[in-house]
Amino acid sequence: MGMEAGMLVQSNFKVYVYTASALQLSVLSHLCELQARMPNLIVGILTRASVLAAYKSGITADQIIRFLEAHAHPVVLERKLRTNAPLLPENVTIQLRMWEAERMRLSLYPAVLLKKWDAQFMPELFQRSVRWAVGKNFAIYFTPWPEDPNSEEFREWMQKEKYLAIHADYKPEMVEKIRDVRDSIIKQQAGKA
Repeated sequence: MGMEAGMLVQSNFKVYVYTASALQLSVLSHLCELQARMPNLIVGILTRASVLAAYKSGITADQIIRFLEAHAHPVVLERKLRTNAPLLPENVTIQLRMWEAERMRLSLYPAVLLKKWDAQFMPELFQRSVRWAVGKNFAIYFTPWPEDPNSEEFREWMQKEKYLAIHADYKPEMVEKIRDVRDSIIKQQAGKA
């Protein structure tokens, strides 16, 4: 292999860059943990931490893949022409996309957690409030309850803390609905007395 400029990416995530370009060194340092630097060779490794840092700065997996492919070493380009092999090892491409998906998997929302439900209005207050919040798409999470109200599980559920997490933007509407449900239950109980 000659000393032509270009990048070799191996299946072990090592990246060998034959270049004297300060620009390629700069870009590579944002994508890899640099392990060695010689006059015409830079060795780095794509790690979860280095790639996630790149994603945090707004770089996407596709951009990283395109950059690595666009600067492929002539030996890699020749192999692609001969055998139609991918420019990057398939496991590297898949892992870059998986790390990106992993980062996108978790979404943070401002939320309000409602708990300490008034025992004298349970379980109806909680269940009706949850059903309303779910129907309005306000609910992020709630403590599920057993179907059979006569079961031992239901009695245990009644003894435990119950949670309803909603999007923070909907707190005023949720609080108003809980008051309405509570007032409705009070009226029902007064009518039975």
